[in-house]
Amino acid sequence: MMTRYYNILFIVLLTVLSFNIYPQETLSLSEIANDFKSFIGDSSIEDELQNIFKEVLNDPQTLNLVLKETFEKVKQNNFLKDLDIKFKTFQYDSASAIGLAYSYQKAIKTSYMDSSAASASGLNFSMHTNGNVVFVKRYNPNDFLKSGISISYFNSNGGAVEMTNELSDSKTKIEKKLSEINDIDSLNNSPLWKNYLKLVTQHLTTQIFFDFSLQANLESNQDFSMKNYAYGASLGVDIKAWNRNSTLAQLNILDWPFAITRWLTGTDDNIYPVGSSLPTFLFNISYVDPSSDPLRKSLNETKKYPRLGFEGAFKTLVSNSFGGSLFVSADLRYFKEFNASSVIKNLGLNDSFYFAVELKQENGLFVSYTTGSLPYDLRTDDVYAIGFNYGF
Repeated sequence: MMTRYYNILFIVLLTVLSFNIYPQETLSLSEIANDFKSFIGDSSIEDELQNIFKEVLNDPQTLNLVLKETFEKVKQNNFLKDLDIKFKTFQYDSASAIGLAYSYQKAIKTSYMDSSAASASGLNFSMHTNGNVVFVKRYNPNDFLKSGISISYFNSNGGAVEMTNELSDSKTKIEKKLSEINDIDSLNNSPLWKNYLKLVTQHLTTQIFFDFSLQANLESNQDFSMKNYAYGASLGVDIKAWNRNSTLAQLNILDWPFAITRWLTGTDDNIYPVGSSLPTFLFNISYVDPSSDPLRKSLNETKKYPRLGFEGAFKTLVSNSFGGSLFVSADLRYFKEFNASSVIKNLGLNDSFYFAVELKQENGLFVSYTTGSLPYDLRTDDVYAIGFNYGF
């Protein structure tokens, strides 16, 4: 039985593909790298841009959208590049357990309708899987796996550099001075280089990205003894105010506490929230077939039902001090079954609420806290975890 379990886990992790919910080709920021290739090597300037843009823009999630083609071309043929695994130990109530959370997402086919500097749109066909697995099943606090396929339409507008005459003149003058710097370390520590990056980010427009998809998913617990088939539609929305002086950036109230920590630790020279860390939202409506759910069978509640889903996610930089970057992220999910019977309502199976918050260093070490339940959880747990995140 244990051998069969590990075989299933191995197949799920290594053969089920997924899509990136926010596919995006590199826009105008990639052109910045070309300006420096004449006096600094291609690979070194790309590595340096990756590190410093991460510090200045403070949002690695959205950087994956904007800078993906620039910094990940070398990974295009890597089969495991979208596999993300978190090895962790859980602690809740009086129980503890060892396990992992996994996410594997891959676009199978992407066709662009528009890929101009200020906008991008297209169609994406993809497969995906994610879940939480514990080596002793009865101790799994979030026993919910999801795998499926999706076809989506995505659209992105904004985020491109506004090349005004003033910006062009200032950019040219700074680049001329930067061309006299001979090594990466000096460039990294140069106030002129930081001013250059600030100049560029101040002339970025607000970026609005949305993704509408049709999905078919298999939802289960980790040993597949409980299963649902869900078919539906999702809408993902991501808005990034790249200019830190914009009204939208100032209204990012979730980032204000961390604006203070960045200032106190010397990461930023002043207290200001970043609009690049505005939360992202996902809305979903699904038609669920519970005919393979033994609990619902025992209750004679196998009728198909519509279900509303909502997810909000937030991630921002806490500090660049103390030996590396420290990030905080939060995730909130809510599921609601429509027209549930009194039996389902009395058992608390008609809705579920889940919240998670995590502190993670750039080297992968993390601590997290979760509360609530997912669709197959029969109780609400407060779970603490510590572990290591490995992304391929």
